Amino acid sequence: MINMTSVKKLFLLLCVFYFAGFLSHFVGVFQPASIDMFSQSAQGSRANQIVGIVLFVMALAIFHFSQYSVLDFFKQAFLWLLLILWFALSISWSSVPFISFRRLAAFTIMVFVVYTLVKTFEPQSLLRFFVYAIGIAALMGLLEAVFAPSRAFIDGGIRDGAFTGMYYDKNGGARVYAYALLIGVGLKLYQCRAGLAATVLLTICLLLSRSATAAVMVAAGLTLIFILSVFHTRMANKNALRLSAIILFGALGVFVLYVNYEFILNLLGRDAGLTNRTIIWQLLNDYIEAEYVFGYGFGAFWSSGDVADFIERWSFIGNAHSGYYEAILHGGIVCLALVIALIWYSVFRAFKQYVSPYHTSISVIIITIVLLQAVVNYIGYVIINHNSTDMFVFLLVYFIACRRTLSYTQTESIQNVDGRHSIHQYEA
Repeated sequence: MINMTSVKKLFLLLCVFYFAGFLSHFVGVFQPASIDMFSQSAQGSRANQIVGIVLFVMALAIFHFSQYSVLDFFKQAFLWLLLILWFALSISWSSVPFISFRRLAAFTIMVFVVYTLVKTFEPQSLLRFFVYAIGIAALMGLLEAVFAPSRAFIDGGIRDGAFTGMYYDKNGGARVYAYALLIGVGLKLYQCRAGLAATVLLTICLLLSRSATAAVMVAAGLTLIFILSVFHTRMANKNALRLSAIILFGALGVFVLYVNYEFILNLLGRDAGLTNRTIIWQLLNDYIEAEYVFGYGFGAFWSSGDVADFIERWSFIGNAHSGYYEAILHGGIVCLALVIALIWYSVFRAFKQYVSPYHTSISVIIITIVLLQAVVNYIGYVIINHNSTDMFVFLLVYFIACRRTLSYTQTESIQNVDGRHSIHQYEA
């Protein structure tokens, strides 16, 4: 007879192995990337497809045998289901219908799997487990830097010598390290030896990556965590007023940064064109204007003949290097509106929990991560990129923010990385 506790343990480990980038790393080690990036992007990864299906089957089994409410799923995932429905409709006008269908399946599986994961395990311990997993990823990357430096560092170009570790995208990997570092600080994991070790490893990787984006994320994130933690009180009305003041000053700060962004980028050693992103966006504007209402179909643009002229003028880059541009390419202004709604709703739920006198550090972490991702999504494909750890993190904090109660039923435990922290099942 199958032990459901064992299935849940395996489900957790496989989710982290898959969504945190370990699977992609090992596949890349034994199967080097193709020179033809266009064809490789269109075909996808067979290993990812197989593991994704396995995770979906496991999530269905856990959902069924744990008797989770279908109604709760529809309520908490309502905006995601609207987005999935729009992507499903986009298949009818997609430039490459089969690719849109395949990527819709992967996207849908990811949403359901992460919902089941958050439903099954207590949020604080789940986030702690994620931090330790990325700490292990950081250690693997540093070991690779010692024994196989050609794989761990970029060779040539404007990013020559930058650390990638086990992630093949420098900025993508740096963002993952930044998420883990901020979550770890928010949970005060540095107070234990395993957490302190993870913090040190993540910091080293961030410094070696030389990512200006990640540096700004960490600086802004730590500031937010500090301010939100210090200004919280036991009175809901006072919390609401202080939160309003924080939002007001935060908006003012963003405006000042926007006005002086060229100076700040030069200070950080970055060009005002955001490493040619502004040129890329200018080239894409004509394509967006041509299909701004419906887009080109989910995941279809970069795998279709529509992008041929762009590739001739620039090269194949795989995405628009902006989640908001990419949303319009996927599904037009409707898709863009749904993405903004997802961000707004997750922040709204986190704000609501923060104002409560009984808030936990989780609400501070959610506010910090979502606000950072909302900004970073402008210069990177983050929030609806089902092939990235970014979206995994966003889904985690989104569904944690949507939970209806903070009461937990500690009915089972799973030993975490350092052997002292447990992951507990809870009822959402």
